[in-house]
Amino acid sequence: MAEASFQHTISPDELMQAVEAVAENGRRRVVHVRGTAVDIIPHTPTKRARRRAPSPADIEAALSVAGAWEGRLDFAAFKRDLTESQWDDNRTRSL
Repeated sequence: MAEASFQHTISPDELMQAVEAVAENGRRRVVHVRGTAVDIIPHTPTKRARRRAPSPADIEAALSVAGAWEGRLDFAAFKRDLTESQWDDNRTRSL
């Protein structure tokens, strides 16, 4: 696809004209500023997907599984095992 391109280094006024042209017609332009190619692209806002509200069935399903883990894990034993696994038997020694 052929893009509009200025092959010479442009002045700030010409750069502003190019920016205004992109804003007006919505087409990308490539300009050269101090020998470096710079793309001027129009802003295109992204559409965010709208999140649908949960249906009563969704709410009921979430509430029915909320306590499903209960009785399967002994939290006191888990915390004790975790603390024991992190315990350092090496005491700090003074020199």
